[in-house]
Amino acid sequence: MAYFNYKLPSSYYKNNIGKTLYNTVLTMKPSWIIEFGTLHGYSAIAMAQALRDLDNGGKIICHDLWEKYPYNHSSMQSTQSTIDELGLTKYIELVEMDFYNWIPEPFDLMHFDISNHAGHIRYLKNMINYNQLNGTVLFEGGTKERDRVEWMKDFEAINPSGIRFITIDENFPSLSMLL
Repeated sequence: MAYFNYKLPSSYYKNNIGKTLYNTVLTMKPSWIIEFGTLHGYSAIAMAQALRDLDNGGKIICHDLWEKYPYNHSSMQSTQSTIDELGLTKYIELVEMDFYNWIPEPFDLMHFDISNHAGHIRYLKNMINYNQLNGTVLFEGGTKERDRVEWMKDFEAINPSGIRFITIDENFPSLSMLL
């Protein structure tokens, strides 16, 4: 099979950041992926396509608040229906959970997208370091363009925050990797 950029409501769709996620999974060959901020499932679907193509038994556990998130959200049922329709059910499990209730567990790869700002990324990095987790963390954001979106005016920008990361896809809204 191959990667397909499924048209779902996502800031990643226009610039096909799903392809970067897909290629990252193909390269890393993770068995256990954790995602926070699934929304309609765009990023999970991109990564699940790679797990399908690898056929290594990998799985993605997707955490989101879905209807409980007060801003842009999807329903968990709608996201599950999309995953089912695409034949990716065996690769993706949806869990309703707030990131701040997560009990850290080992992972190979994490995709983190919960309205990211420096405070969220710093908290995540500290939690991972404290729990001595060694997985790779990808997160939405990291470019100056992304730090200038309207809602970010109330938060600390990621780019000049001192958090160590590299941007692996500069297309808006960007995708970065914690170092």
